[in-house]
Amino acid sequence: MWELINDCLPHLRVGYFLYLLLLSAAFVLSYLFFVVSVRLYKLFQALAGGAYYYLLLGGKLLPFALFLGLVGVNLVLLYLIRYAGGFFKKLLLALGVTLNFTPLLLTKEYVSCPWVDATPLLQVVGLSYFVLNAVSALVDAYDGRIARLSALDYLVYALFFPKILAGPLVRYGEFSAELNRAYGDKSPSELSLGPFLIGLGVIKKWLADFVYQYARAVFFNPAGFSGSELLVAVYAYALYIFLDFSGYTDAARGSALLLGVRLPENFRSPYLATNFRDFWRRWHITLYAWIRDYVYIRLLGGSRKGRLRAYFNVLAAFTFSGVWHGNQINYVVWGFLHGLGVILSRAFEPKSRLLKLVGWAVTFNGVALLWVVFAVTELETIKLFFYKLFTELDGRVLYAFVLNKQELVAALAVGYAIAFLDAGVKEKVYGWPALPRFALGALLYASAVVLLNFRATVSPFLYEGF
Repeated sequence: MWELINDCLPHLRVGYFLYLLLLSAAFVLSYLFFVVSVRLYKLFQALAGGAYYYLLLGGKLLPFALFLGLVGVNLVLLYLIRYAGGFFKKLLLALGVTLNFTPLLLTKEYVSCPWVDATPLLQVVGLSYFVLNAVSALVDAYDGRIARLSALDYLVYALFFPKILAGPLVRYGEFSAELNRAYGDKSPSELSLGPFLIGLGVIKKWLADFVYQYARAVFFNPAGFSGSELLVAVYAYALYIFLDFSGYTDAARGSALLLGVRLPENFRSPYLATNFRDFWRRWHITLYAWIRDYVYIRLLGGSRKGRLRAYFNVLAAFTFSGVWHGNQINYVVWGFLHGLGVILSRAFEPKSRLLKLVGWAVTFNGVALLWVVFAVTELETIKLFFYKLFTELDGRVLYAFVLNKQELVAALAVGYAIAFLDAGVKEKVYGWPALPRFALGALLYASAVVLLNFRATVSPFLYEGF
């Protein structure tokens, strides 16, 4: 029996065929439980999330117990912080932040403790996102921004399965309010957005995997390709990472909506940004908001101490973003360079159409080139990549490539059309009457099921690894 379950485990992740089937059952049960009792509905969400998480861990009790232990410790600290005062309150917050970040530092190998076996911690999936959510709740409790604390609400907050692997990040207060309203403030018309977002997310993921096949081969061996082929790989990877991550977010938000919870938008057509600051207001919006509120403003002081200090704080906050992704130096460089881009953006806010076009071209290409630094961990390989890219460009080779790789070119064209139009199309669909919106959602959902049926071996979403 357990062998059969093991075979199914990879297909339980967001966006997979089996996941879609189980989600349909979870939607029906969630709605029925809510009609009976809000408390029963919450208990179901907690139990479903716990069962889902346990299965994702392959039935391993130790990492599951470690995760639940971390949830329990955070809950106790939240109650203590709410009722403590003075120095003791500060001490509890410092303890909570330390306890949450220590497992993350161990699993990402920033801290080496030979006497500690980090293997069970490595098996705890979604740890990075759990830590950021947990710390935000502790800081909000310390600052008095949590009006109502419920142990059951916090348990669902920690275990809510659509967001557990890769977000989007959401504050406890906002999540708890959504959980208590659930289906009470969501019309059938709004719920019909669930299948639409899930279908769109799966289609994005399918297209992302197709494009990544080429980008991966080039990024892992730039020495074997010409500068023109490297150029195509730059834009292929930029498209891949958008489709992959925004696809996950769409599927997660659509799943959550079917379960009665609105999760925040995480992407707003980021490749239309006209400067780096604008880009980060559109890309991984919830992470940017977390770093802005809790690192840049809360920890570092924001811009309260003058312009130079504000610039330093921006660099520090974005370097933290790089460090959060991993302990390789390329992530640190990537975060630092994005920080520089944001600082320069403060001096360049394009007003005219021409300047906006110039700003967009610089931003889009700058972001695309920096994805090379993000994706390739070896600095020597990165240097070789850029050297060949800028010294071996040949228009004739590029033209021949376009003629010989028509499937890839078509995928890039469709993918970038989705990337540029994504936010605008969603806004229009959100404003449609219920019937056509439901019809479109059903069509996309059915298309996603068909795609998954023909290609069951979809790769894991990239940000599940962070």
